Amino acid sequence: MHETAPVPASDHPRGSFAAEHLSPSYPQRAPWGTAGRLRAWQAEALDRYFDMDGPDGPGGGPRDFLAAATPGAGKTTFALRLATELLRRNIIDRVVVVAPTEHLKTQWADAAARVSLRLDPHFTNRHTRPARH
Repeated sequence: MHETAPVPASDHPRGSFAAEHLSPSYPQRAPWGTAGRLRAWQAEALDRYFDMDGPDGPGGGPRDFLAAATPGAGKTTFALRLATELLRRNIIDRVVVVAPTEHLKTQWADAAARVSLRLDPHFTNRHTRPARH
């Protein structure tokens, strides 16, 4: 059984925090970035992506696509599903994730590993070649 810690007392009146209305996290929830089934918004976004024409022709998806959602909504799961599908279809041959912190780089690499996608959390700009203009 999962028990939650008591909420500390606050000077603010009860009911004035949005977080008070959120359900607690559950231990049976899929690990970060690895839900087996897509949520409705994720499935719709994936369909929309592949319904768009891209540089590789009809149904190849656009070069740029923005998925915006609240924290915990499943953006990582969506991105990893899209990446694995693009790799499977040979539309792309590599995935690069840009993250602002070392912790997030490791989180992404761990989530990707759970769906058999290898991301190197130690990769930096230092490992690239300078662009020629």
